[in-house]
Amino acid sequence: MAESVTRRRSRGAERRRRRRFQRYAAVPRALVILALAAVTIIAPLTGFVQADKPGSMIAHVLSLQTDGESWAGSAHSLEAVDSEEGLVPVPAAGTRARILSADPQCQFSNVGSGNRATQTMSNEGAILFPLQRGVFHQSSPFGNRIHPISGILKLHTGTDFAAPSGTPIHSLTDGVVDFVGPMGGGGNTVRVKHIIDGETVYSQYKHMLPGSFAVSVGQQVKAGDQLGAVGSTGNSTGNHLHFEIMPGNENNFIDPVPWLESHHFRYLGQKCE
Repeated sequence: MAESVTRRRSRGAERRRRRRFQRYAAVPRALVILALAAVTIIAPLTGFVQADKPGSMIAHVLSLQTDGESWAGSAHSLEAVDSEEGLVPVPAAGTRARILSADPQCQFSNVGSGNRATQTMSNEGAILFPLQRGVFHQSSPFGNRIHPISGILKLHTGTDFAAPSGTPIHSLTDGVVDFVGPMGGGGNTVRVKHIIDGETVYSQYKHMLPGSFAVSVGQQVKAGDQLGAVGSTGNSTGNHLHFEIMPGNENNFIDPVPWLESHHFRYLGQKCE
């Protein structure tokens, strides 16, 4: 009888030890599960996107280029606006609204009225933007791109400026009309030959509206003279001016935006400020 009581007590003590061990063993397992959950949920949020820098991902993506040059710092870059729809291109600041008060034609003393802000600059010898300010936006920059129609990677030889159909297109500066007519995918085109600072420079204007040609080959034009109007002829997905600059010869395409800026362009009818 005494031996039976001893065995029962021994078994009871063993059961109590097992229960205590199971309770203590469950604590580390719970901690491990909680730790794994924290790593799984929190790490992606803190490891890839910093809450105090919501634009850091965009800035990083824009800086990735095969040549190591920042997209935002490239010669033909666009400013970008972060919105719910993504990155929305807007015209480069120098192309959109900058008034170049350093233009030599603004350096005058308007003694008569003392109000130089009302003085409209002469177009003579000026480098003018081919569209009036406020009627366009830059829709595609110069450089390699996937062609929107063919789907082929190729050089976009100019800069596109979207504008309403029929918007007047003006001559960059004084020159002689060199070409008028259809030009393959460029549609209705006018090319003008200029002598700028003693060097030959061609300007070219594509996708013009049918029937809008305002000049003919061999015609002398002045800065600001109307050449035609914005259209969508040729390989085009909408009304726009495809504008090209070619120094030296007709096939030497360069980015027209920095060229315009380096030549202190201004807008037709711009006033000194």
